[in-house]
Amino acid sequence: YRLSPKAPVSMLRRLQPALLVPLIPLSALVFSSSSDATTPSSIASCDGRVVSPPPKMKTRLFTLEEVSNPPSRKSYVIYDNGVYDITQFLASHPGGRDKIMLAKGNRVEPYWNLYPQHLKNKYVVRDVLAPMKIGELRKEDRLTNAEVLANEPNPYATDPVRHGDLRIINHTPCNAETNRDALSTYITPNDDFYVRNHGPVPVCVEGEPWHVSVAGDAFDARDIPGPKESVTVTIQCGGNRRGHFRKKANGTQWGYGAISTATFEGVPLRTLLEGKVKPGHKWVTVEGDDGTKCSVPLHKVMDPYGGVMLATAMNGERLPRDHGYPVRLVVPGYVGVRQVKWVRKVTLEEKEVDSMWQTGLAYKILPTAVGPDKVKDVDLGKYPGMMELPVQSVVRRAAVGKDGVLRCEGFAWSG
Repeated sequence: YRLSPKAPVSMLRRLQPALLVPLIPLSALVFSSSSDATTPSSIASCDGRVVSPPPKMKTRLFTLEEVSNPPSRKSYVIYDNGVYDITQFLASHPGGRDKIMLAKGNRVEPYWNLYPQHLKNKYVVRDVLAPMKIGELRKEDRLTNAEVLANEPNPYATDPVRHGDLRIINHTPCNAETNRDALSTYITPNDDFYVRNHGPVPVCVEGEPWHVSVAGDAFDARDIPGPKESVTVTIQCGGNRRGHFRKKANGTQWGYGAISTATFEGVPLRTLLEGKVKPGHKWVTVEGDDGTKCSVPLHKVMDPYGGVMLATAMNGERLPRDHGYPVRLVVPGYVGVRQVKWVRKVTLEEKEVDSMWQTGLAYKILPTAVGPDKVKDVDLGKYPGMMELPVQSVVRRAAVGKDGVLRCEGFAWSG
């Protein structure tokens, strides 16, 4: 047992039956020297008696076969040659159960190469993964990180080149915010529009169809049937200004630039769903090629003034790849994550989709009293997901001129 010299006496009394030496003041205990700074070779009491500490537990060694075929209902993964039992973590994985199950029985490094945010946040390994460790691979099955990734292609090799003066926060996946000067204009140029990607940018090969399914009807994204409309929309990431919190929160540390405005052109989604809505339908679920799955209330989609569309053009140009080419969902007034990019499938549902982007912690609206230290005890099912956003206002510049007048410049927006 390692106890602080300031540990209360009541705590020591509770531990007394398990201690290896009689209960005495900690100041009287002397640890003998040892090559292992965390495990003393012996403990000496003030009366000279010496007692050896309990032996270290032997690390269990696993074969690859044992990791791939764990006991019934168990799920194991390998990281840095350690073996981890993730069974109890499946339901709370921020990326959803389906994503983490891809690594079941395998090494997680190739998947973390695709989602490098796991390694950028030290707490993922230290606080989340470490407590689940149950052993290590046997020596003959171990590989270095370089060996594990030797034959893995770079999943971001085909990402587009970013132009403009974006402030890059993460390169893989790309998270970049609009710079201050670009926010001085009402319409944000395409090259300066903020980028929020969850993974590599999907590739749409020129000349090949991009199949989209809407309530059972299939068509090419370049030839969506229906009348074309345009709508000017301000889109904001749900994590905008996260970097301004007094108490640091996990996630991309955005400034105030994860917000931009553009004019989109496309086909109203309601026209593609007319005649298909049945009693009980309350949600429209949209899936993107990158795996994003989100739901939007049906009443919002079917509202003739709601402006919800499948967009194929942005500011008079073809959608840029970073912004959903060849087709994306646009939902005016709603949080950015609902504006699904690279759309593949649209369905009518009775319930909202259960995905990290819909029901996960990062996209829930929680009471202000629920801080980072209390989140783990919260029943997320009791709280709604982000849809419309509250007022966002920023003073970009403020200066006193030679005439003594204070002039301020900024913007304000509300979903």
